[in-house]
Amino acid sequence: MYTVAIDVGGTEIKYALFSEDAEIIEQSKVPTPYGKEKFKTVIIQIVQAFEENYSLDGLGLSLPGYINSKTGFAERGGALMFLDQTNIIELLKEDLSLPIFIENDANCAALAESGFGHAVGVSDFLLLTVGTGIGGALYLDNKLYTGGQFKAGELGTMRINYDTHPNKTLHEFAAMPPLIRNFKALNLPDTPERVTGEYIFEQAEQNKEVQQLIVDWVDTLCIGIFNIAVTLNPQKILIGGGVSANPKYLPLINERMTEIFAWDDFKVPIVACKFYNAAGVVGAYNLVKENLSSNI
Repeated sequence: MYTVAIDVGGTEIKYALFSEDAEIIEQSKVPTPYGKEKFKTVIIQIVQAFEENYSLDGLGLSLPGYINSKTGFAERGGALMFLDQTNIIELLKEDLSLPIFIENDANCAALAESGFGHAVGVSDFLLLTVGTGIGGALYLDNKLYTGGQFKAGELGTMRINYDTHPNKTLHEFAAMPPLIRNFKALNLPDTPERVTGEYIFEQAEQNKEVQQLIVDWVDTLCIGIFNIAVTLNPQKILIGGGVSANPKYLPLINERMTEIFAWDDFKVPIVACKFYNAAGVVGAYNLVKENLSSNI
């Protein structure tokens, strides 16, 4: 039997067909359509195309937003606002007969790491993703912890500076946009119109002002990491998102964590995720396998 795994993002839908041995047989991507019916049509077409040649045991879906993984109801669809207040499983079951499982995208990233990545064999870990915002997932006692309203792990919404910015969240301090905005504010000569995190790290190699900018930016994430670590006491903390692939980012986080009082009492390994762009589809595959095995 084969498994279809689909990762639905704001701009594109990535999908893959997995074998029973977790090998990717086929994979591709298509632009994300805007609109509930168009979305439904694309997902059904992907699955039915595979059904013509393979026997399928299930469909796993990774999506942004507040997702009730038990019922398939999306209270909010995140970047996919057309899915707000939609039961996605019921929507797709009108045309698909195979088992369908659905989960928030950050939670799927955690499932990818627990099943095949840098958290294999780890019973309790925290995953943060650093990108346009700060995403998060909690994996506790060998399973995802999603909370009473399926909103656990929304780590980017925590407040870390009530003295001067009581309403600013971790998103607004530690995600990529504030780093880019603060870099542009330096008005350095020859700064391109489109600035990336990679470019900023390159500039830091020869500019102490940029180096300090990055340190200050990382320090805000470290405060968030510390707060979560002392609350949950995980065995490991994983950092995902494109910036985590930068060879200087994780060492800097670990270095700056040592500056926080009492970190020695709660210190755990902080490492990069194994999966980047493939986290959604790999996690969606593992979502299906875990659910099917628990139903045996």
